[in-house]
Amino acid sequence: MIRPEIFESWQRCYAMGMDPLSKERLPLISREEINERLEKNKLLMSVVTPYMDSIYEMIKGSGFRVDFNDSEGYCLRSFCDKDTLEICEKTNSFPGANRRESVAGTNSIGIALLTGK
Repeated sequence: MIRPEIFESWQRCYAMGMDPLSKERLPLISREEINERLEKNKLLMSVVTPYMDSIYEMIKGSGFRVDFNDSEGYCLRSFCDKDTLEICEKTNSFPGANRRESVAGTNSIGIALLTGK
């Protein structure tokens, strides 16, 4: 059974003329722009980074990661193993990538940004 949020995302993507499951490589923002966005989120980053570090220590070696995305969907920080990062590069899910549904198709970050869930 497909969760309603996923099905609704597929419908929105099709309505925008995009493949919701696309693995197409998307353009990235520059390291400079990532740093600018991190600076804009400096206070929030100072609060969440210790928690992200702690969570990463618990999941290290598991193939999972902890990401920080800004309110526009850009991945700004990713805590993960090297092997996991290599997989993320293939799926366009690493620092500099935009995960908004309208850009990247159906994905958890994009759905969360759009629905607030």
